[in-house]
Amino acid sequence: MPKNKKDYTKENQLIPSTKDGQQNISNTTKKILTPKNDVVFSALFSAKNKNLVKSFISSILNQDISEIDMDKSTHLIKNFIHDKLGILDLRVKLDNKVYCNVEVQMNDEGNITERMLYYWAKLYDGQIQSGGKYKDLEKTISVGILNFELDNLKNLPGYCSKWKIIDENGRKVILTDLFELIIIELPKLAKCGIDEIKKDKLAQWMLFINDPESVEVKEIMEENNDIKQAVETLEEISDDKEMRRLAELREKAKLDEISWAYNAEQRGIKKGEARGEKARNAKEQN
Repeated sequence: MPKNKKDYTKENQLIPSTKDGQQNISNTTKKILTPKNDVVFSALFSAKNKNLVKSFISSILNQDISEIDMDKSTHLIKNFIHDKLGILDLRVKLDNKVYCNVEVQMNDEGNITERMLYYWAKLYDGQIQSGGKYKDLEKTISVGILNFELDNLKNLPGYCSKWKIIDENGRKVILTDLFELIIIELPKLAKCGIDEIKKDKLAQWMLFINDPESVEVKEIMEENNDIKQAVETLEEISDDKEMRRLAELREKAKLDEISWAYNAEQRGIKKGEARGEKARNAKEQN
C-alpha cells in the first residue's frame, strides 16, 4: 500500500466477518460509494479526516468550531455486519463544551423522532458519572440526516429544521439551550436552486451526501475545497476493496431486514384474515 494512502478498514476498526458465506462478493462496478451508507459515512468522517469533520459539523450548526474531540465517535463494525445493533454514527465534542451526534437514516421506519430523542438522551446522560453534578451537563445536539421526508414536516419549506424546548403559548421563550434536535430532509434539496446552494455551505455538504457524482457537486468542488477533498477521500475509500465489500454487506443486511419486516407484516395480516374468516364461519354455523 502506498505510504500516502490511508487504510480505512484498519483505521476505522472495520472487522470483516469470516464465516458468513459472504466473503467473495465481486466488484462488478467501480462506481463511487454513497456516503449515505453508514459504513462509508463512518470511514469518511473519521478521526483521520478531522478537517472534513470540522467543516461538516460547522456547516450543520452554522458556527465556527475551534476544537473537535472525536473520542466519542463509534467507528466499529461488529464481526457480523448483519447485527443491526452495530450502529455507526458520528459523535463529537465541540470546543470542549458541546456534544453532537450525527446519523444518516436511509429508510423511514416510522420511529425517527423517537430514535433521535433516544440518541440525544443517551449522549446527554453519558456526560454525568456517579457523584457528578447536574450543573456540569453540557449542551447536546442530535442530528438526523434523512433520505426521506417526514409526514408531519411536509409543510415546512426548508430542508433543515432545528428544534428546541419552547413555551407552548408564546412560542418565544426557550426553556434551556442544552437541548437541540436538527432534522435534515435530503429530498427537499430538490427545491433549492443552484444559485441558492452556492451561498449555503450546509446545502453543499448535503448535495455531496445525497449524490457525490452529481453535476452540481462538480460545480461546487471548483469553489469549495472541503467538498473537493471530501470527494477525493470518498474516491479513495471506494477504491478500497475491503471497504467496498463491507459497504455491500451492510447494504445487503439492511435490505434483508426490510424484507424480513415486510414478510412478517404480511404473515400477520394473513393470520388475522384467517382468524377473522374462522370467526365468521363459526358465527354462521351458530
